[in-house]
Amino acid sequence: MEQWITLELETTELGDIRRTKRLIKIVENLSARLEEFRQVAYKHLGRAKDATQRN
Repeated sequence: MEQWITLELETTELGDIRRTKRLIKIVENLSARLEEFRQVAYKHLGRAKDATQRN
């Protein structure tokens, strides 16, 4: 779990604590997916850079 997400969002007042917990879960999932996307993007960027340097 990303600790910063909980620290930033735990005081959010959405009228029901379950909504706040759900928001935290959604942002954690998005954060994890962003990290996966970043890793894939860097891998592809490295391949593209290698291909252009060979030419």
